[in-house]
Amino acid sequence: MVDGDITPEDKATICARLVLLAPPCEFNEVLDDIRCFAGDDHHIHEKLAASVAQYNKDQMIHVKLPNCEYPTLITAYADLGNGYFMCPRSQLTFHFDHLKQTVSDVKSFDKSSFDNIDCDLESWRRALEDSATVYVNEHFPDGAVEVYALRSNDSARCLVMCIESHFSKHQSTGRWRSEWTFKLVGQKSMEFSVHGVIKVQVCEYLCLHCKLGSTVFIVWNLVKIDMAFKFSIID
Repeated sequence: MVDGDITPEDKATICARLVLLAPPCEFNEVLDDIRCFAGDDHHIHEKLAASVAQYNKDQMIHVKLPNCEYPTLITAYADLGNGYFMCPRSQLTFHFDHLKQTVSDVKSFDKSSFDNIDCDLESWRRALEDSATVYVNEHFPDGAVEVYALRSNDSARCLVMCIESHFSKHQSTGRWRSEWTFKLVGQKSMEFSVHGVIKVQVCEYLCLHCKLGSTVFIVWNLVKIDMAFKFSIID
């Protein structure tokens, strides 16, 4: 296919897919190159905006909110629509510009005002968050963790924990992402079924561009849980 055979729709689709393939810590460089290719094509920029938003949520990028000790994560679970996200730890909502990666319009929120937040699991959410924060600080000094207490459309109740860490060293970059869903299966016994997904990406730039990735799925049950959660299973 020669350049004259590429339709505007093809160009937009190619650019959108390239964004999703950006290596860890190299997103801005990839986006700048795509913008040079796109020029002033508004159709491409519209596609780019959607892909960038998907990339940021898929990669669980960090953002720092004002007066907050810990960073929060941009995830699908925190997405409130129209560019707004929530941070359960600080009980804040904020607007996030996916292209500029900037935060604005930070406000406190009432958990009871969101239908998908399970306020009855807040003590469990906070206990998991506290223990996970200790774990992340020990194993991933540059990482971040976010824990959500959610109620789905079918009334299923669950905690979702997301962890992200990344590195950029000489001629190599990498990212660790893990997502853990603790689904409540017994009201009285407080038994949870746990489904975990761990994703690791590493890119090397020595003699050539080598991109490696691995995904691991983990399933187990938690019964008679102590409020002080332990994470030796994740080590």
